[in-house]
Amino acid sequence: MPINHELTEDERKLARKQLAEIRRKMKWMEVEPLEVLDDPKAQRMRLRYFIESLPGVGKTKSKQILEELGIDEKLRLGSLGCRQRDKIVKLLNERKK
Repeated sequence: MPINHELTEDERKLARKQLAEIRRKMKWMEVEPLEVLDDPKAQRMRLRYFIESLPGVGKTKSKQILEELGIDEKLRLGSLGCRQRDKIVKLLNERKK
């Protein structure tokens, strides 16, 4: 019997609210971006939204950052390869300084 991985409407609403709360906390520096990168709840977040949630980064800047890193903005955090993830971690560590 196949497993149904689809979420119900209520589960989707809850997931969207959780991701919005994570993005808000990142923007207001209530949570470290490196923690979010490892958070299982955030693995469904698109990389573009993750970068946009950094303080001082908007849509244009996030697009520039991802183009410089050579990473597709449509990827989700959970689907990053090890090299892509390393590039994001390096970026986050540079922004800390």
